[in-house]
Amino acid sequence: MSYAPWYLQANKLKYTFGADSDLVLGEVEETNGEHTIHIRTNNGEKAIALQTIVAQSVGELKVVVTQLNGSPYIGLLPPPRTAAEFLTYAGRALQGHPYFVQGQEIHSGAGLIFSKTIVQFPYGGLGRPPFTFFNAIVADAFKDVISQYSDFAIAYATSP
Repeated sequence: MSYAPWYLQANKLKYTFGADSDLVLGEVEETNGEHTIHIRTNNGEKAIALQTIVAQSVGELKVVVTQLNGSPYIGLLPPPRTAAEFLTYAGRALQGHPYFVQGQEIHSGAGLIFSKTIVQFPYGGLGRPPFTFFNAIVADAFKDVISQYSDFAIAYATSP
């Protein structure tokens, strides 16, 4: 059994952002060889914040944020220019998320603090023995799916 390269990225999204009860993550859709996953929410403010901080592509997987109520695609806001702007968006996007503890400004930029939780899902194949699992600290898994910015650094940590 082998998995396509986008499989790991889709599961990272599902096991990080998908833990938020306000979000619905769809199945991966393929159109003309491009793989897309939709993140949907009823909360318009959260949708805009998510669209701003979630990487628009995670590996070979395109990420689209929409509203569940059928509203059209939400336009991307300008990327945050400062750590404080990023933390505002991150706070809205992660509000109510069971793994998110807090965001805070640090000397080098922004810090996101998550609970001490392990993300785990089956990931056999691709040269790995069957029944192998992907295991990561939730902060590290979020690091892989949140956009990076050149104007400031983002640090990921777990709560004590």
